[in-house]
Amino acid sequence: MYDMATGAEPSVIDISALGEGFDRARGTGSALVATKPNATGGHDIHVISKPQDTLVDDTVTG
Repeated sequence: MYDMATGAEPSVIDISALGEGFDRARGTGSALVATKPNATGGHDIHVISKPQDTLVDDTVTG
């Protein structure tokens, strides 16, 4: 991802460590918002980021 507003270096987030099955992903700021099918037939929303080179996957609840 490249933040054109700041001119900062591109941000690379490799989500392969999170497994397969992510349907869609969109960049927002320094994070990705992605969806993944869940066990009930719906989709979970994940906010994925990489602060200080640590991959973080937060599932949105509620």
